[in-house]
Amino acid sequence: MRACPICSRRFDAETTPFAVISESSVSLVCSARCAGKIPPSLASQWLLAGPHRGPGISLEPRRLLMGAVLLLATSAVLYMILHAAGNLGEAPSETPFRNFPRAFPGRTATFSSPSVKQKMEDALPEKTEEYQVQSQNILMALLEKPCESLWEIDGVEILAAHGKKPAIAKLRSLLTEEGPRRRLAARALARLGDHDAIIMLRDTLYSKNAAQASSSAFSLGILGDPSALKFLRQLMNIKQTRFSAAEAAAHLGFAPARDHLFHMATRHKRPGDRVRAAQALANAGDLRAIPILLKALHDGTSRYTAALGLAALGKREAIPVLNQAVKHISLRIVAARHLARLGSYDAVRYLYPHMVSDFMPQKITAA
Repeated sequence: MRACPICSRRFDAETTPFAVISESSVSLVCSARCAGKIPPSLASQWLLAGPHRGPGISLEPRRLLMGAVLLLATSAVLYMILHAAGNLGEAPSETPFRNFPRAFPGRTATFSSPSVKQKMEDALPEKTEEYQVQSQNILMALLEKPCESLWEIDGVEILAAHGKKPAIAKLRSLLTEEGPRRRLAARALARLGDHDAIIMLRDTLYSKNAAQASSSAFSLGILGDPSALKFLRQLMNIKQTRFSAAEAAAHLGFAPARDHLFHMATRHKRPGDRVRAAQALANAGDLRAIPILLKALHDGTSRYTAALGLAALGKREAIPVLNQAVKHISLRIVAARHLARLGSYDAVRYLYPHMVSDFMPQKITAA
């Protein structure tokens, strides 16, 4: 959770669809109303706050740095020094990933076609293999210590998607814990087809903790598990959970859920909510969302949300916005997954300098 920079209301920065992207800057806010109050020319990069995403830090334009606190100024100076140093990382010593962009089957591009592989190799510099080794070393180091943040679990999941058995074992060990790390590990394993994780999510459907039960229902619905449908139908009757339940149930082909989302996407009074509903439809493979998302792609308030929806449908119009989003730590992993799925690798160049950052979330997400 973090505080909205406009209204100070706390919201889940992990799932907010409201990101204002302008040139090389982005702001995350709690609602479309707050997003409309941020002039694109003044948008700044906001890093996720809270115990799981590192400290709350904002990178303001250079002219505002003079008024920043000493800690932020020091961090900025250290980052520029490391960026200029370029290759300060340790020399790679391990075998690089094979078929590197193949993680997250069904979401990213594979090397099944020689033309796809050649396209990636043509887009990257000569040190591609060296950078792959460096990124693997960064992520493998996460297996040697307890995961204390969700950034680290993201990195372990990527290793697991590459078939690294120690990473899979690491995720399974987190299933014995309580709290968000356990839920994130369960979802990661379920996405990889781990039967035990799916069973755990199903069991949580009957939890006395309503938040945990709802979260598991949403996750199982998006994963396509029909066991969640009866719970999602109940959650659709509750105002506070109606949208998320419909979003998950749409993945199960539940017609009332898709009708509800389409009604929101075409008739809701708030533009941001219309785009968010269209994205949910697109994630479920509904082509009716395309015209709405294409229109929103030119709206600075909703273009990132629209790009995610278009990318889910394989539309390359999303690439320019995703190339900007991958530069921002809060949006990087999701944007990179979609870019790989679309077969676009130009933004990879931007990530290389960040792998020598001393700010671990920056380093992990780049890797």
